[in-house]
Amino acid sequence: MNGHGGVHHSAFLMMRRGAKGSFHFIKFIFFLLRYSTQGEHISFVYFCQCLKIYGEILLQMTSEEYYELILPYQDALNLLLGRLDVLNHSIYKDAACKPVHSFYSRIKKHKSLDEKLGRLHFDPTPANARAHLQDIASVRVICYFEQDAYQMIDALKRQNDLIVVNEKDYILHPKPNGYRSYHIILGIPVRYMDLTEYYPVEIQVRTLSMDFWASMEHRINYKQNRPDKEQVQAQLLKYADILKEMEQSFETYNENRAI
Repeated sequence: MNGHGGVHHSAFLMMRRGAKGSFHFIKFIFFLLRYSTQGEHISFVYFCQCLKIYGEILLQMTSEEYYELILPYQDALNLLLGRLDVLNHSIYKDAACKPVHSFYSRIKKHKSLDEKLGRLHFDPTPANARAHLQDIASVRVICYFEQDAYQMIDALKRQNDLIVVNEKDYILHPKPNGYRSYHIILGIPVRYMDLTEYYPVEIQVRTLSMDFWASMEHRINYKQNRPDKEQVQAQLLKYADILKEMEQSFETYNENRAI
């Protein structure tokens, strides 16, 4: 057989198909030794390369580990959504004048979770995800008016069983590119039979115009390697200012503005 082609292909398939655990590691070592006793020459360098690949596979989060990881975050997200729904119809005296236009929620996908941990220079393990990611669960709250956004944020912060982990006001202090939104991470208590644990959920509160701008910016510019990127960014910043001015004009029609 030419080189390590046959061994490499078979060993790689075995590593990809194998499960985690010491039994499969020992099985893998015997697999390589069996080839060496059958006339295949396995160099020390190649053996180390196989061990490196096997080690990387062991560090990858399995689907079972991922679903076990996100389960309590989904519980926390569901609890928060219920709380937001109650606040939406009770925050103002007139229940018909609800501050929220729509809610959007998500749990970070397996691939996105692994990629973010990689960008942070951490191995994609459940322990690292729990320790270093605070946006595994997130909610976007789209309000009609800027005052509505602040009313919702204030109402959430006054909930005595929620913990404010972090917050950034990009409405008052927009990002240099024109992005506006209020980001707050809350610790949500999830009560089980014998204990209560807090799980972080990221909440982005913004108005319709802020969400429109953010969606268009993401679509046009965020993940596009375009030659006119600087020119487009300048135009988007201009549009952000126009939308802010329009939003302030619409604010005069907010029936809750004096509350």
